[in-house]
Amino acid sequence: MEFFSHTEAKMRSEMIEAVRESLVEMLHTRDGARVAMYCLWYGTAKDRKVIIKSLKTPIVKICKEEYGHLVLMALFDCVDDTKLVQKAVLQEILTNLHDIAFDKYGIKVLMYLLTPRNTLHFHPDVIRILKKGDSNITSKKEKDVRQRELLDCVSESMLKFLVSHTKELVMVNSTLLLILAILTHAKGDATEAMRAISQIAAEPFVSGSLENYHIVEHTAGHLTLKRLILNDADRMKDPNNTVLFSEVLCDTVPEGSLKSWAACNRGCFILLSMLELNHPSVTEQIKSELEPIKKSLTKMNFKGAQILLNKL
Repeated sequence: MEFFSHTEAKMRSEMIEAVRESLVEMLHTRDGARVAMYCLWYGTAKDRKVIIKSLKTPIVKICKEEYGHLVLMALFDCVDDTKLVQKAVLQEILTNLHDIAFDKYGIKVLMYLLTPRNTLHFHPDVIRILKKGDSNITSKKEKDVRQRELLDCVSESMLKFLVSHTKELVMVNSTLLLILAILTHAKGDATEAMRAISQIAAEPFVSGSLENYHIVEHTAGHLTLKRLILNDADRMKDPNNTVLFSEVLCDTVPEGSLKSWAACNRGCFILLSMLELNHPSVTEQIKSELEPIKKSLTKMNFKGAQILLNKL
């Protein structure tokens, strides 16, 4: 790596040209992945094209590698030819979303496409490494433009993937943040994806049931619902937004379902999150459904019921 940083441009170009077609064989190691990243940063547009084409076949494997996935992030950061990236890299990723989304490194690649360098999702050390490529002289396109073009390419497929695999995604801790990122950052109408999650929440709920472990009581599932509801606070501030998860949820669940959620602590906190939005129609529906059980809430000894009752 010292070589790339300190050698003269001519020698560096000769080295990149010599190794650019064989970088794919190095990505499984830490040093090999770093060499590939430096080649992308310091290489010409032609070098980058050769490197990208060499990655096309094993792209899913690279997504799932401890070090290889970082190379893809660096690629997304610096390659101006997003049409080439779409054809050679993203199409393969989008065809294998299920395989990639449930891998601990693959999911990071998807998150980076949706919300690059977000400090909530990426370790500062990773961001620091990727920033080393920001001053390269080959990239001419504005960073925001490049990111937007990649996001435009993946958004529709990401939303469809969420709709098709909702139950798997909402019941796994590792994919909670992916769901939130898709619904928050993907371009396009998120209504169907929100409805798919709401339909799972609309299933009959019996508190404490071992046979029917409902999303409201599920460790990851209830957090998914809460975070989506909390995100509505930001959606309400966006003048271009026309859909709220809380509204879709209220429209989807059968009458009487919301009050059944109040039978468990996690369900009470979900309802509390919806009330704290202070959205007129959402608040009205919840209060209307919970009014008949206010007396029952006074007899429940878990914290959520007590706080919910005070809010009513």
